[in-house]
Amino acid sequence: MTENKETTVKPLDDFSIFGPAATPHILPLAVLLPIMDAIEARERYPRSRVRNIAMYAVSLARALACPPETIEEIRLGALLCNLGMLRVPETILDKTTPLTPDEQARIRHHPVYGAELLADIPELMKVTAIVRHHHEDWSGNGYPLGIHGDQIPIGARIVRICETYDALTCERPYRPAYPLGEALKTIAAGTNRQFDPRIVHAFKQMMQQQPHRDEVLDRWDSVQTTTKAWRVIAATTTSLRR
Repeated sequence: MTENKETTVKPLDDFSIFGPAATPHILPLAVLLPIMDAIEARERYPRSRVRNIAMYAVSLARALACPPETIEEIRLGALLCNLGMLRVPETILDKTTPLTPDEQARIRHHPVYGAELLADIPELMKVTAIVRHHHEDWSGNGYPLGIHGDQIPIGARIVRICETYDALTCERPYRPAYPLGEALKTIAAGTNRQFDPRIVHAFKQMMQQQPHRDEVLDRWDSVQTTTKAWRVIAATTTSLRR
């Protein structure tokens, strides 16, 4: 007699942030979502910021005809690019006055902090490189290593532009949000200095096309919303039973 086993679907555990081209080393949303929440809470940005960076980065990678495997790495690298901010004191992140040199150094070290947090996951080596180098400049004046041009991984060059654009269009304690047109002008002004000129050109063209969507991030939103709804229902049911 065959035993019938009931299969329980675990919404967070059964979904990966990777799409169908992913290799077996997936990162479940059960692990990723709390990390995303922590990053956004730490930076005091709107909750959609991490997702926005990844959405822009995936759209830009596709516009540049990156291979599917590279797009997967860029998506996750974009989602985790500011992971190192978890090691930056909140007193620094909340300051509305100019930062001291020591405080600026802590902020500028966040790519290294993030890479260190991922260092024990060998399957994410290329993702770790994106996290480590997403503040390098095309001209070589960035950080943490000051590498330049094609020495910078293409994923880091893509995330560099997308993270900068989204940061400019978000309100911060020390300045209002840039209008979209002004943010694009600022990106263009960084061509050949901060940003790869080929990627700037593709980004400007991409931003003229709407909407920007990514099916994997849409699935993330769906799972996240469903999971939150079940948590509310469970909490309400528990309360009613008391």
